[in-house]
Amino acid sequence: MQIKQTVKLLTVAILFTLTLACKKDNPSNQNAQLVGSWTESPLEAQYSRTLYFDADGSFTLHSFTFGSSPSGVTLNGTYSVNGNQLTINVTEEISNSKDFPSTNTKVNYSLLDKATFSVTGNKLTLNYTSYPADAPVATTIVLIRN
Repeated sequence: MQIKQTVKLLTVAILFTLTLACKKDNPSNQNAQLVGSWTESPLEAQYSRTLYFDADGSFTLHSFTFGSSPSGVTLNGTYSVNGNQLTINVTEEISNSKDFPSTNTKVNYSLLDKATFSVTGNKLTLNYTSYPADAPVATTIVLIRN
């Protein structure tokens, strides 16, 4: 009788261990630390940029230029997280300007090439490759949770 109980307990322990070992990360759990609204500390008083990450994997970026001819661009799309890697796919661009009519364009491109991220407290740091003048440059953006 004692041996049967030991075998049953051992079997349950092995099955439990295998279940935990085979369990994959839920993508929504990986996205959780990004979910919310993030604003870049302005480098210039004439410009602002805010990113929104939703729990459903949708993404929005609002950038706005102030001044005598204010204008803004909104990018909509999706994002995914794999560890600390961030992939953003833009599917729509909306341009607004004081001097021109609003335009809405369907697109399909990646934003923030080779992006990685880290979240520390209320600070999101994005590292990615940008291509000013066609030469790759390591670029960092720091955003604060709203």
